[in-house]
Amino acid sequence: MMKNLLSYSLLLVSVGSMGLAFEPEMVTKDLVGFWSFDQTTIRGKTVNDIWSKNHGLSRGTEKCQR
Repeated sequence: MMKNLLSYSLLLVSVGSMGLAFEPEMVTKDLVGFWSFDQTTIRGKTVNDIWSKNHGLSRGTEKCQR
């Protein structure tokens, strides 16, 4: 029983870590804009578009989530 539990645990860790090894591909075909909402792309109320020049303005009060 304990051997099976250990085997399943190792299998789950192995499969789970495979997802971390591959970075998802960003779709760029027909992309109009991309707003990452990173702290480096927000200046005041302006949210910079990192793909093109479709910058936007935020309204209301923003909250930083960590």
